[in-house]
Amino acid sequence: MNHDAADAFVPDRGVLYSLGLHPWHLNPDTVSAQIQRCAAHGIDPQVVAIGECGLDRIKGAPLAVQLAAFESQIQLAEQLQKPLIIHAVRAYSDILSLVKRFHPARAWLLHGYTGNVRTTEQLLKHEVYFSLGEPALRRAKLCDLEAVPTERLFLETDTANVSIAEIYSRAANVLKIPVYELAAKLAGNFELLFNYTAK
Repeated sequence: MNHDAADAFVPDRGVLYSLGLHPWHLNPDTVSAQIQRCAAHGIDPQVVAIGECGLDRIKGAPLAVQLAAFESQIQLAEQLQKPLIIHAVRAYSDILSLVKRFHPARAWLLHGYTGNVRTTEQLLKHEVYFSLGEPALRRAKLCDLEAVPTERLFLETDTANVSIAEIYSRAANVLKIPVYELAAKLAGNFELLFNYTAK
């Protein structure tokens, strides 16, 4: 569950959170205070990731503001030793440059990934995971799903009007593996990335 850092953070018992500043909702006047709030709340063990944060070249605050906020959250994720959940729109080359520059110790997860095979191959050289949803699965060639190793894969619904069960079914069909096998693999990815084991 993502939680906007501008809100008061009161975690519900047993719920896992990510905490970050989305590029659509950045206010240059309050970013610094919001980053400090992220840092204060990010130490909570129920906060398993920083984000959703990142870069959007179509919508949101000016790119310079987005970049400054994103770099601060990259540093925060490293400081807290938590993975980073990234929103990237027309910004995969920027993400690649940043991952090369920061050499993060904790993995990055690209939310709503729709990159092509070449981009995927470049990102796979770093500890980057890919979360694909309905937009990627409805493509004719589905090349981005087939290019992502299952050990780096996540699936999501995001805002699509489709169930996660349908997303898993479509992905398993493309990958030619049983749904239960795909689900088990992705559950393992979740435990590894977020350092979490269900009790």
